[in-house]
Amino acid sequence: MFDPKTVSEMLEVPASTLRRYAKDWADFLSESARTPGKKRRYSPEDVTVLRRIRELLGQHKDRDEIAAALQVVDDTPPETTALAVMPELLQELEGIRSRFAQLQSELEDNRQDNDALRERVERLEEWLTLPWWRRFGRNPPE
Repeated sequence: MFDPKTVSEMLEVPASTLRRYAKDWADFLSESARTPGKKRRYSPEDVTVLRRIRELLGQHKDRDEIAAALQVVDDTPPETTALAVMPELLQELEGIRSRFAQLQSELEDNRQDNDALRERVERLEEWLTLPWWRRFGRNPPE
């Protein structure tokens, strides 16, 4: 729940405008948003309604058009709780853990390959430091 000052800042409108919105479109707001005085609180749904009212007023809609727009049923699915999405999140987390283990394994393999390449390069550098007559007729080390 948000206090009037917070909602006022969120919507970038004065607190007096919020009071007017709460009075003019009270049917579309929660009971706590319509309570006069310092105890007024706005739910996230109230903030959404107030934001929509502000947008419609910005489009120069009249009261009847705004009321009609606010009465339109919202077809978006309700927000789910953390408990409802927990199995999906756990499954996703397990996939991430599996991918992390795979990447760690690949990293270790790459480190071993890099160590082997580093040793080979050192052997080749050592071979190249030999005088040419000692290298003549001999293949570089593997």
